[in-house]
Amino acid sequence: MFKFFTIFVILTGFASTTMNAQFSQPKNPWIMGFGVNLINDSVEGGNGLLDFSDRYHYHMPFSLSIEKKFNTLLGLNLGLNNNRYLEGKIINNRIVDEDIRFFAADLGLRFYPSNLWTNPERTNYELFGTGGISLTFLDGDSSPNFFIGPGVNIYLSDNWWFQGQGLAKITLDNRIDGSNYLQVNIGVIYKFLDDTRCGCY
Repeated sequence: MFKFFTIFVILTGFASTTMNAQFSQPKNPWIMGFGVNLINDSVEGGNGLLDFSDRYHYHMPFSLSIEKKFNTLLGLNLGLNNNRYLEGKIINNRIVDEDIRFFAADLGLRFYPSNLWTNPERTNYELFGTGGISLTFLDGDSSPNFFIGPGVNIYLSDNWWFQGQGLAKITLDNRIDGSNYLQVNIGVIYKFLDDTRCGCY
């Protein structure tokens, strides 16, 4: 995982210097992100929501994302998430008896309501809601999902922002066990900008 993040950071830095002119738009930029994900596949009525030791899965939990902003309010995001359900933890209120490989691809729209009351070129935070479709793979078996959830971006610099989001994923069929789950993403994003903001306040 360390090698993966090292390579990704190098590629991000290279892209920011050699591709910025091609992709950058100050108000509607391309956005690249990377971070980690946590999966909780055993939440019922709020029970187990904070049980990180037994119900959250985070083994090599790396995530990648790319987003295109269409305007200050709307964007299209693609996220890729790798993880593993570990033996001894809980899925659907049963103990996992062997490791299960997890992978999910998420494609959804993002709506940024905070830009209705803040100046997008000066704000130090962005609130967004997201919804879309996902394809979840458990040990190679797949199931489509619908997802919805909130998120936030917090200003670090003109290009770099902290990002956090939570997704509730609901299966569209019952082909695989454990396809309804909660996914939490935490990481940083890089906005391809060709100018600086007016100031952070």
